[in-house]
Amino acid sequence: MNTILNTPAANRIDVGEEKDGIFIPEKIVTQYKYRIVDYVNRSLVEALIRLPQHDDVTITDEVGNEYTPDVGNINVSIEWGTFDTGTVTIEFNDGSFVRTENSDDLT
Repeated sequence: MNTILNTPAANRIDVGEEKDGIFIPEKIVTQYKYRIVDYVNRSLVEALIRLPQHDDVTITDEVGNEYTPDVGNINVSIEWGTFDTGTVTIEFNDGSFVRTENSDDLT
């Protein structure tokens, strides 16, 4: 696919207890996921939706970094814009997502 890594997705995970119908959060965790978004045709969609079925998936970004999501940590969704093309979103996490606070940490 001729695309680049997109803005990461942030999934909020609340950990806590429910008492008397009210959820009391003890811990709130934000889990970031890499995202790839591209316009593709129907035949490529048929191939990409099978990514979660594979044990070994390697994704190489535009600068050559490789990501290998664990089994179950890849999600493929499609939104059809026209009859023949759609917007595919691939979200994955390999445990290596790190937010940086300053430019010294950039490589």
